[in-house]
Amino acid sequence: YCRQCFRDTFEQLIYARAQIQDIKCPSMGCVNRPTEEEIRSIISNACFMVFLKIKNVYIVNNEPDLFFCPNRDCDYVLDAKQDLDADPAVISCPLCHGKVCVKCMRKFHGRDSDCPDKK
Repeated sequence: YCRQCFRDTFEQLIYARAQIQDIKCPSMGCVNRPTEEEIRSIISNACFMVFLKIKNVYIVNNEPDLFFCPNRDCDYVLDAKQDLDADPAVISCPLCHGKVCVKCMRKFHGRDSDCPDKK
């Protein structure tokens, strides 16, 4: 395959929101998967940003302690076990600086409030 064929194939998969594990060599019978660096070097910057979002969704869906920051316009991945504020009830997002409740993984609702529910 030529570089353009790889690019077209990978971009079609990514824009179709393929599962991250479906992105592999297009040669019949080949099961090799490109590294993130290889994908980055082949596809467009815009497509690579979509790829990173798909990758983050895959990681969050497969790691129970990871979740997306619930604050508006923030896609940062947070770890419920990481104690960023030295406070077991709240995490500060390093990207948007919003406060997040560790129990329900939603915007922090205050210490005196009952947590609506746990994820």
